[in-house]
Amino acid sequence: MALALSDFKKTSRTTDLGRQLYPYQMRDDRYLAAIAYAISYYEQMLGRQRAEFDSATLLEFFGDPKLARGLVACLGRTYRWHQLSFGEVLSAEVWAQLQTCSLHTPADLRAQLYRYINHYNDGFLLPEERADALAALCADLPVTPSELEYLMQLDSEERAVLVRSGPTPEAADIIALYNFHSLETALRHTRLLTLNLSGPVWPLLLSIRNLARRYNLHYDLVEGPRTLFEQQLVVTWHGKKDALGSWSRHGRRLVRALLRLLAAHPDCAKAGVATVSIVGKTQVVKLSARELGTLGVASRAAGQGPEVWESGLDTLLASAWSRATSKRTTADWRLRRDPEPLVLERGVLVPNFIALRGPQRVPIFLPATAAGISALIEPLDGSEAAVVVVPSEAAAAFAGRHIPLVLYNDTPDVAAIVATLEQHFPAQAAASDRWSQLEALLAEHGFVAEDALLELLGCRSTAEIAPLLQGWNSDSVQFVPGLGLCTHAKVRELGALLARAA
Repeated sequence: MALALSDFKKTSRTTDLGRQLYPYQMRDDRYLAAIAYAISYYEQMLGRQRAEFDSATLLEFFGDPKLARGLVACLGRTYRWHQLSFGEVLSAEVWAQLQTCSLHTPADLRAQLYRYINHYNDGFLLPEERADALAALCADLPVTPSELEYLMQLDSEERAVLVRSGPTPEAADIIALYNFHSLETALRHTRLLTLNLSGPVWPLLLSIRNLARRYNLHYDLVEGPRTLFEQQLVVTWHGKKDALGSWSRHGRRLVRALLRLLAAHPDCAKAGVATVSIVGKTQVVKLSARELGTLGVASRAAGQGPEVWESGLDTLLASAWSRATSKRTTADWRLRRDPEPLVLERGVLVPNFIALRGPQRVPIFLPATAAGISALIEPLDGSEAAVVVVPSEAAAAFAGRHIPLVLYNDTPDVAAIVATLEQHFPAQAAASDRWSQLEALLAEHGFVAEDALLELLGCRSTAEIAPLLQGWNSDSVQFVPGLGLCTHAKVRELGALLARAA
């Protein structure tokens, strides 16, 4: 997820390397409080509609518009706008009746209304005639006119609700994510990337070759080893322009290959220089130890090993998952290959897959080397943020760690991965489930107190309750300010009690 160029905060100056580009990096704690406030605001808005979200407040709070938009984009990795479906907002009975009428989406309902207007109103409906038309249309449907109005607009952007995928992020993690994506944005426009590598040469050469095949990249050995016992290597990766003259499409693959090389061989990169072309301007990005640390290279992670990065297990798991999906044995989990990296304060981790189900996003790691396995343990311990799939002999490395783990002998087992996903990441209740809870409380008690409504609907003040309830089930319930939400029967009962008390 590189930042949009309009949100890319940077500086440049002339150096001995030429015009050097410096992607903005947050190196101190100056913005921690502001980011914590932004996270708190997102948490308060969970389950609420996009129309209620005030993004201008966040933009003004950070001061710098480019920085603010970049941070909001980073928060978008955790918080997403989810478009609700009929199955999420309607009871099972009403939803089943609509399906029998071949009404599955808001577009189907709008089409039904258009057909009615064309047949009975010559294709034109005056504003004052709308209520009668909706009432007539609802005569054959299991919904009220107010519910029909709501359902027809359910797919609009304003009706999308905010959901969170994964645990609540920490402000430090958002800073790490911003720093990573700021640097990634520059590297996405790479023309040439030269890396000075150190470590066992033969495994490095094989990993580079395998990555070049996997991502369809071209590379040159600028300074190759004279013997297989040497520890130094210089390689240059070549970018490529697309038909529109942009380097970013091919640059995405180049960045992915770089991250996978660094994940499989931690500490292998000692320095680098990237020549980038952004909006027609050629500049240089120097990759020193600090920039490489932002990309995930950390001496504390692991040492060098003789293993080679390969994509064989990835391909086998992708094929097995596809077969399981066709048999409907994956509990509705979908698998997408080569997702965005998982960026934490403790390091950058490169998942092989991401499991998707509704708003849920769960990275799946299938590390190819022992060093890659070791590099996952500390950052993921206790986070419940991902699933790690490793050979059975690697189980001892995870002893005492709180990481969702799947072991395999020869090849990863889809059923075991699905079972682990179901255990650690159960299906989330729909954001709109608050309405189902409200219906259940009314059915049981006929009354929901105002304090309970505040908590259930996520309102910050009692003044927000009435507008949120407007049009919802208005034929059978009534909101009484200062008291709560009552069924009409409960209102009559309370009136009778008051009359007797008087």
